[in-house]
Amino acid sequence: MPNTVETLNDAAVKIKHELIAAQKAFVKLPNATNWQVCLRVMFAHQQLEYAIRSTLIDKDKLAFDLTVNPRGEWNNVICRATVGMDIKQSLQEFAVF
Repeated sequence: MPNTVETLNDAAVKIKHELIAAQKAFVKLPNATNWQVCLRVMFAHQQLEYAIRSTLIDKDKLAFDLTVNPRGEWNNVICRATVGMDIKQSLQEFAVF
């Protein structure tokens, strides 16, 4: 199994690629659905970058949770690790709708 740093860095690269794709999709077709996808990925990206640098986040647990959960659940896993709630609750709490 890869170590924690490798796992988190790999996740960061994957989320960054997902963010780029979401931004391109929004530019191509700026609608509410594509905007919501962008918000979700931007928030998860921000939280993962915070988690990687933070001394307050249990990086080993986060890395393990990312490896045992499917890619479609990563946004929830990351947000639970950093703000203690899933992505939907996090956006309702912290983003402007």
